[in-house]
Amino acid sequence: MEAPRAAAVFLAIAVLTSAVQDARAGSYSQKFVVDGGVKSSLFHECITLANTVEGEIFSIPFNRGVEYQRFAPKKLLAVDWMRLNGASDILACADAAYAKSALMFKFDGACYASGKTAYDVNNDEQDSGDAPAEVVYVRTPLVGGLLYNNTFVPDGQPITADGCLLSNSSGIVMNDNFKTPYNASLMPAKLTCCKGKIAGHCVDFYERSYKFAYCEAVLGCQALGLELASYELYNYTEIQQFIKTLLAPPASLWSWINVKRGDDGVFRFVPGGQENKFPFKPYTTMAYNCTEYQSNYAYLFTSDCGAKYESRAICIGPNSALPKCLILE
Repeated sequence: MEAPRAAAVFLAIAVLTSAVQDARAGSYSQKFVVDGGVKSSLFHECITLANTVEGEIFSIPFNRGVEYQRFAPKKLLAVDWMRLNGASDILACADAAYAKSALMFKFDGACYASGKTAYDVNNDEQDSGDAPAEVVYVRTPLVGGLLYNNTFVPDGQPITADGCLLSNSSGIVMNDNFKTPYNASLMPAKLTCCKGKIAGHCVDFYERSYKFAYCEAVLGCQALGLELASYELYNYTEIQQFIKTLLAPPASLWSWINVKRGDDGVFRFVPGGQENKFPFKPYTTMAYNCTEYQSNYAYLFTSDCGAKYESRAICIGPNSALPKCLILE
């Protein structure tokens, strides 16, 4: 985290140049002592006066153009505050809020932060001397986003390491061409047994009645407690044969798997990083970065990662403890 030490100097100056005022209800006041080591007598009187000033911090700037500005609304609104422990004053609270990318914070003896801007700082009237409902510090420039695992994530930014879930002003969405809303309650439950158990690996499918994109394939397999099929599919011909048997025509033969093109242009198994050894379907366009697996011929076809092309994903749980499902005759 880039602590705002340079900002602290600016804060002292900002306080000294503002009108001296008594601490208002709900505000936080702090005395700043100016270093008296200046040799010139030009600033002697200013320093003397400055050392007696108590004021309120108006702005706390950070790097990359981010700052928190004081806002004192007349009406109190309900805010989903999260307490940040360990901050003993307003500057430490600002540091903690910045580390969480919070949009608002306040300090009233304890530090609180929020991932949403509840107050309309552009239209709501600022406090002009009367006692405000409360004093908060609002991050500018204003950005949209959401709070995920106690950290604010701006709109359009990934909230998972694989990049398959994004922050969005409407909530969490999948990283596809349609920004499909993500609802964990609609995902399948974890498996208690596997369709196939081969060489210790659990083999199953994430299937829907509709077509979906690569990221839903990843998330669907994870919901089952497995992973989108990767190197194990290539390494075990028994798994390939098992899938070929299950997906015999007239079933669709194409399924999402986890082979992707890297920045160097090479297709690799994800997340292991082994270079892909599956052949591609003859005359396949190599314009896309994701792949589908054709179970009858064990070859690949490149696909747009964000397009909803298939209704099935092959899922594998390496070295899984799950048993094979019993098949009732």
